[in-house]
Amino acid sequence: MSKFHYTYRITNLIENKHYYGLRSSKCHPSKDLGVKYFSSSTDKEFQKDQKENPENYKYKVVSIHLTRKEAVKKEIKLHEKFDVAKNEFFYNLCKQTSTGFDIYQNSSVCKKIALAVKKQFSDPIKKERHRKACIGRKHTEEQNKQHSLYMTGANNPAATKINIYDAAGKLQYSCHGNFRKTCHENNLPIGAFKRSLRLGGTPIYQQKQAKLMAEKLGTIQYVGWYAKYA
Repeated sequence: MSKFHYTYRITNLIENKHYYGLRSSKCHPSKDLGVKYFSSSTDKEFQKDQKENPENYKYKVVSIHLTRKEAVKKEIKLHEKFDVAKNEFFYNLCKQTSTGFDIYQNSSVCKKIALAVKKQFSDPIKKERHRKACIGRKHTEEQNKQHSLYMTGANNPAATKINIYDAAGKLQYSCHGNFRKTCHENNLPIGAFKRSLRLGGTPIYQQKQAKLMAEKLGTIQYVGWYAKYA
């Protein structure tokens, strides 16, 4: 076997949050996953936390396949089963489908964007142009919000202001650069609220499976709550 094609699951043992993905590696998965490879997720905070707190993560090889095509089929089944793109207990922002990655509503626009990006980065000349164009590029307002998400201090002008509302739309918590701290001190499900924030205030625990998981974790009282930038 020239390459190992496998699907895997990464679990944050503290937040009980998961990531399903696939990987093709020249070495056996047991010597690759969690050793050399730490997921294909684009969630920078997720990647950073794995490096800083490795004891908080569990890595599991779900299945090994002879071809990448077979591994993709398995990943599709896993993503469909857990509805990872909408489930608050998963880091996955989109799910794998037979035609590519599906972002939430599987819109034709998303497919066109994904296809355009794929074509752009398959061309080495365009890829190099993109790299040079990114040098010195200023961060967008949204990126600046993400970078300052955990900066503390009410007097810090760069600190992000975030409000957390209950299902009735009543303000329950107001965070000024201490979002993570506020969630931990009040036993709030930070993973679910981070996704709500990222999606512009989408209510948490709206999917059936998410509600079942919330019941197991003892956070079912937060169904319908949401987080938004102030």
